Amino acid sequence: MMMLSRSRSLSKFRRFSFIHQFHQRQNSSAISSIQEEKPPLRLHKSPLESNVSYRFLKSQSRYNETFYDPTPLNSEDKWAAFKPAINRFRRYAIIGNAFKETDLDGDEVEAVIAQKSSFSDEEVKALLYLTTLPSQLPKEKAANFEKFWKGLDEECLSRSKTWTYNELFAVSELWYLNALFSHSAFSWYLVKKMFRRCEKLTTVEFMRFLFCLNLVRQIPKSINTYELEHCLAQHVQGLNSIEVSIAALAFFKTQTPIRDFDLLTKFMETAIRDAPHLESVFVASLSKVGRLSGRGKTSALLYSFQEAFLPEVERLSMPAAMHLAIISTRTQVLHEPLIFSVLRKVEKNLEQTRLKEIERLLLLFTMFDVDCDAFCQKVLEDLKTPGREKELDEFGRVYLAILFYISMRQIYPYDLISQVLDSKFLTKHFGRLY
Repeated sequence: MMMLSRSRSLSKFRRFSFIHQFHQRQNSSAISSIQEEKPPLRLHKSPLESNVSYRFLKSQSRYNETFYDPTPLNSEDKWAAFKPAINRFRRYAIIGNAFKETDLDGDEVEAVIAQKSSFSDEEVKALLYLTTLPSQLPKEKAANFEKFWKGLDEECLSRSKTWTYNELFAVSELWYLNALFSHSAFSWYLVKKMFRRCEKLTTVEFMRFLFCLNLVRQIPKSINTYELEHCLAQHVQGLNSIEVSIAALAFFKTQTPIRDFDLLTKFMETAIRDAPHLESVFVASLSKVGRLSGRGKTSALLYSFQEAFLPEVERLSMPAAMHLAIISTRTQVLHEPLIFSVLRKVEKNLEQTRLKEIERLLLLFTMFDVDCDAFCQKVLEDLKTPGREKELDEFGRVYLAILFYISMRQIYPYDLISQVLDSKFLTKHFGRLY
């Protein structure tokens, strides 16, 4: 009777796992199922790639004119020259620490928004800059704060047609620092305008445009993405390995594969030349776009990319090393030395390795039928430790996928399988219609 019950449970587990881990992901490869999290609203919590990319561009002198310069605002004389409503809001918001509250005061917001059309461009930018200073802001949907930033957004949008490219990018930086870029109508106007003027942009302008594209994470439907590749091909020779990585991130975040083989080759060759020095976040960016763009013709190129970074696995972050390894899930060409190097890295740091990294590695082993029984046993022991409870509860789908891949090795942890097949667990992580 017990054997029959277990047999039914395993049958249900396999059927359920297969349907939800593979069939519902029919529009992407199996490994592309690792979902990217929606970026939080405050900059200090935003995706690492965006922050690192921003800091790099900001540090390069040739991009200086495309960023907002707040230096004049260090002078009290400058503030004194602004309209009284600006200074009133400054005293309320900054000196009074108003942004620590759950929402702004309605009267203070109304006093600013009622006069917004009379403000100079410099005053509008100063208001936006003020809101970048606090470490936290009210939620973007808080009634008065929403009225405040949407009012400024309307004003930026109405003035944008008269601003130069550098001014547009400078204001876009302020929306980014407010973690409101993707919510802003001005930002979308900027992205669409830069798409239309793509061929006329300088290399600096084009890179700033790609950074903006990374932030909005989608391409307007009316845009021909082939034109984006064509324009990038005109600039790629003048880009260093980090700039190439930032460009690659824009393609990945918008789920736009690079179909031009020569362009992808230049990306990878530029990175390969700088392999000993390229930061983990940029290695991960290139690995992601390589996986997204991979097809039969690119297999040798991407294998060479993996080969170049094999000696760097030890210094790379765990996510970067994992993204490097799982390129093989796309090319269908296994780089054995690389995956076993990543395996050793994971085994040495198993307790600190995130569930999603474990899932990715097990997927790789499953696809290529790699003997990983010993590692599976270590993973099962780790899953039972108290330190994993919170993560297992939060990422139930990843937990189930891990058990599914392990079951493909004919290893059946019945206690854990019973846990993920519990109706409460399934309802929580897959909804009522699981």
